[in-house]
Amino acid sequence: MKMELLKNIVIEAGTSAISHFGKFSADYKSDRSPVTEADYIVQNYLKFRLTNIYPDYKFLAEENYDKSEIFYKNDHIWVIDPIDGTDAFREGIPIWGISVGLVYDFQPIAGIFYMPCSNRMFFCDCSGNAYENGRLIDNRDIQRSTNIYVPSDFHKSFFTNYYGKIRSLGSTAAHICFLARGAGSGAIINGHPWDIAAAMAILKATGGNIFTFSGEQFDFSSMINSEKQPEFLLASPNNKLPDFINYIHLK
Repeated sequence: MKMELLKNIVIEAGTSAISHFGKFSADYKSDRSPVTEADYIVQNYLKFRLTNIYPDYKFLAEENYDKSEIFYKNDHIWVIDPIDGTDAFREGIPIWGISVGLVYDFQPIAGIFYMPCSNRMFFCDCSGNAYENGRLIDNRDIQRSTNIYVPSDFHKSFFTNYYGKIRSLGSTAAHICFLARGAGSGAIINGHPWDIAAAMAILKATGGNIFTFSGEQFDFSSMINSEKQPEFLLASPNNKLPDFINYIHLK
């Protein structure tokens, strides 16, 4: 896998996105989620560059998502969110990033999440190691905080008596990657495959995992070839159901 080349391509995409950062757009897609010109520019650039390097790989990306396309188990699939955290991006809040995951056998096997405003890059390659700005994330050395990360509309679906801090930064991938590097004890996430693929590969490379609310290990393959997405998932820094679940209750 040409990881150094892929990282440079994502950085180039980030440079392009920065020129549109903070330029508020009132455009919305049919599901009422926001979209900016930068979403399309970054996605098209990534697709063009990656297709030239890996012409046989398929694409599953947020913008212009083709619901009619069928993926098969032996496909290599780029799963891309060109701007994860679009609301933050268009409002000039610097917590957003470019998410590029590689899926094989319907499971994330590698990923890059790059945050241009802080020049912070999380990535994992097919060797099973995860890195933050080139530094190996060693789960054994991590002292975890009691922070948990939640969606911005958390208050609409949950009530809680959690004893620690609850944060919503506006980017699902950022939540998962910060969790992977020790800045948190868990996260509630929801969304589509492009929100999760890259960050899930990074989290699992550090020993973390994602679970359903019923306590089962989340199977990413359930998101492929399906328009129905799980409403909420739990991200954990280890292979155990996070204990904050005891303090979070669905309304």
